Amino acid sequence: MSEVPAADVPAAEVWAAGGVVYRRSGATIEVVLVARPREGLWALPKGKPHAGESIEQTALREVREETGLEVAIDERADSAGKIGSIRYTYPRGGRQRTAPTPQGASQRGSRSPVTTDGAAERPTGRAPLQERAQKPLQKPVQKVVHHFLMQAHGGDTANHDAEHDMVGWYDIHEAAKRMTYPNERAILEQAHAALEHGQATP
Repeated sequence: MSEVPAADVPAAEVWAAGGVVYRRSGATIEVVLVARPREGLWALPKGKPHAGESIEQTALREVREETGLEVAIDERADSAGKIGSIRYTYPRGGRQRTAPTPQGASQRGSRSPVTTDGAAERPTGRAPLQERAQKPLQKPVQKVVHHFLMQAHGGDTANHDAEHDMVGWYDIHEAAKRMTYPNERAILEQAHAALEHGQATP
């Protein structure tokens, strides 16, 4: 029985983009979260690119679709309005069921991403010997999610798409408490720094 070395399998690299949408209400900063409360998910809007899109175009479109708001990138974060990025990996061929944790970081109460690759559907729980002999070792997918600081200049959260059950404005401190994943909370904190001090932490 032979296996193809993982080193010979090219690593898949994918990316997504989104942002922190904010507004000021007096002395308060409010930001937009998207949520599926029944799943315990509270997050920043983001998504995958369409063919030919730049990172900025993807971020604007995905935020517009997921929130129902018309948005523009606020360039106070840096020269391009970028706050920061989250990097993580997940198994090739699997569908991620839990949000990622950056490489080298830990997440309280988290579990490894659960994937569905068809193997669980086999009554015996094991692939036939011949199939196992031919199946190569696979490298995980490497993914980066880019986040931009954004302002809303129109639209309505009631017009968000079906990706999430709820979309709303929250005080930035309340939003940080609600957010499910520490890596996205760190992005929110960088956005807050950009708004308070005129720059974001790289």
